[in-house]
Amino acid sequence: MNSATLYFKKIAFIVLLIMGFSSCSRQVEDIFDTPATERTAKVLENCKTTLQNSPNGWYLDYTTPDGYNAQFVMKFSQHDSVLTYADFSDISSYSSYSLNYGQGPVLSFDSYGQLHTLSDPETSPLGLGHGGDFEFIILSVSQDSIILSGRKNRDRVILHRAISGEANRIRFMKQMDVESGNNISFFHSLTIGGDKADILLANDKKKLEITIADGNIISSEIKYTPLGFDLLTPVTIGGVTVDKFIWSDATKKFGIDATSTIEASNSPSFSTGSTVDQVLGAYYNLTEVSPALSPNFVTLKSAFANYRESEIYLNVPTKFVTKNIKVVGSETTVTTSDTIISIISYSFLFDKANVGTVWNNFKGSKITKLRGDQMLLTQSIRDGENASELNTNKTVRNIPLFFYNTSGLTVFLRDSDIYIISMKDGKSWLKLKKGVLEMPIQTLVKTL
Repeated sequence: MNSATLYFKKIAFIVLLIMGFSSCSRQVEDIFDTPATERTAKVLENCKTTLQNSPNGWYLDYTTPDGYNAQFVMKFSQHDSVLTYADFSDISSYSSYSLNYGQGPVLSFDSYGQLHTLSDPETSPLGLGHGGDFEFIILSVSQDSIILSGRKNRDRVILHRAISGEANRIRFMKQMDVESGNNISFFHSLTIGGDKADILLANDKKKLEITIADGNIISSEIKYTPLGFDLLTPVTIGGVTVDKFIWSDATKKFGIDATSTIEASNSPSFSTGSTVDQVLGAYYNLTEVSPALSPNFVTLKSAFANYRESEIYLNVPTKFVTKNIKVVGSETTVTTSDTIISIISYSFLFDKANVGTVWNNFKGSKITKLRGDQMLLTQSIRDGENASELNTNKTVRNIPLFFYNTSGLTVFLRDSDIYIISMKDGKSWLKLKKGVLEMPIQTLVKTL
């Protein structure tokens, strides 16, 4: 191929490239037929209109980078102010907001409000805070949701159009949902004219289960309102028909009036069934602890690195394997023996090098049934290599003290979940799961 031919081929290739770029350029012009500033202005205007046109405001479930979770209801006005309710405060507050351009269209909460608490370094942990955002890049806007990205952390968050009474829904869940992570009592009651009723949030979080004096349980769906919530199935207590509850900013409670409000209680007024009989004769694994007891378990795991888990024995036949370890000079001799006895115990399981799992028991001597759903456990002896050390740790000792408290325990069953709740402090409870072994086996170590 001669040089002239190569030259003309190069010229043709360059011409094709230029035509390609020209074609691309026309496509870009066709797609973006308005200036960037005009497009951004439309996004901001659309977002502002959408924010202001939600009569019940917007719901935000926000988890900060350090894992702290908070729920907000925000109502945006046409005068650049936003009324915010946060689940960590019972008081709503006003602050200002703006919509502007910066790395894209931005929703900014300008003056200090509830949301700023999550980014305030003076909030615990002091000097760090929770590291939250208060400026958000707007990613998309629809009638029911606005998707945002934190300008600092780039975390994706969503504003959802709120339902009527959204703030009261959050308030009620905060006071009644025992698995929400809030330090609240397991049981609640309402008293009208001297008559009591037990109030319990149903498993689906959408209904109340109300037990009245004759033992009947009324299940009623909840409908939240700007003032509180309604019961779709009314209930009669103390001769009064109850179909709605009103939130009081003064008492921070829901009630039918100033004197008859939903109150926390340490135990239910009426039996929840023959639950004690249903749990006796078995052992259980610990699956969840209440916020009130959680600090004791944090200390337990910190102070005893080889702690593995806890088990609870309620008068169940158990096989005990005792390993006797004898060390003479450089020679170690291990002998084993076993026996079967029925035990009551709160047991701490430890992993021990060269031995495996070992048990440290805080044993009980008897179980007294106080009511069909309540029992009292009497403490007896301790055994296991670390039992004495566990007992001398004042914080860890609170765990078996919960189990053997002098007021007793309420046993509550829901589906496959088993709860034991302190009758001395309704905020203290453990969630259990039945063990899988037909006969549990424990290993104890004795160094001779």
